[in-house]
Amino acid sequence: MPPTYPVLKIGVPSQLGASVSSKQHPHHFVRFSACEHMASSVETSSLYIGDLAPEVSESSLMEKFAPFGVVLSVRVCRDFLTHRSLGYAYVNYNSTQEAERALQALNYEPLHGRSMRIMLSNRDPSIRKSGAGNLIVQGLATSVDSKALHDTFAQFGKILSC
Repeated sequence: MPPTYPVLKIGVPSQLGASVSSKQHPHHFVRFSACEHMASSVETSSLYIGDLAPEVSESSLMEKFAPFGVVLSVRVCRDFLTHRSLGYAYVNYNSTQEAERALQALNYEPLHGRSMRIMLSNRDPSIRKSGAGNLIVQGLATSVDSKALHDTFAQFGKILSC
């Protein structure tokens, strides 16, 4: 049975188009750091890269991420049978500092016409699956993108993914 999350009703700022619109996103997820000590105690040099265009390759990611440090590996995740991109990848750096530099510089930057959504990859399943700190935002206008959500909710705490 999937975990249930408490419902948090919040006022959504008018710049996010919270008024009723004929075309709305079904929902957006905003993932906050559940606990500052938990997020900062996990050192990682691996980045999760999401919302990738189907034509993004390992070489195009290497070219985009190499200026920020020593890239140890790049992997675009693909369907086992069709070998089509699943729309996400992992980039592994030599150090946490290099990964954080790339995250700061490239998050929401376009690659092949789509904005990349980047976050530090956390391999600890207990933290990922806890549900702590997840916020679901619904009923937003289609003009609202992940960057607008990130910029709006950043004042409330560290956002891990949006």
